[in-house]
Amino acid sequence: MADRFKKVRELFQTNKPEKAHEWLEAFLKKQPNDAQAFLNLSLVLISLGKTEKSLEAQRKAFKIDPNCSSDFSRHSIVQGEYVLTEEEEVALMNALKLSEDGKSD
Repeated sequence: MADRFKKVRELFQTNKPEKAHEWLEAFLKKQPNDAQAFLNLSLVLISLGKTEKSLEAQRKAFKIDPNCSSDFSRHSIVQGEYVLTEEEEVALMNALKLSEDGKSD
């Protein structure tokens, strides 16, 4: 099977998250039920500081396929470990707390 995320992986890894975001949005218009694409979109969105949108993409992925994370390492645009910046981590933790409280931004 061809690597359907090769192009977006290249964009993300060469520090072009805006272009990666555009690519994934276009891909999802054609393939709206691709859980792996939504998980990759969540990574791009968190890198762009769009934490709530990132969580929304994750929710869509798990709604499509509740087990999608088990196969994600093969389809992830991130090779190896993606380390959040301190700012990204704080934003994610705040969004998760709001999500648990039933509130949103």
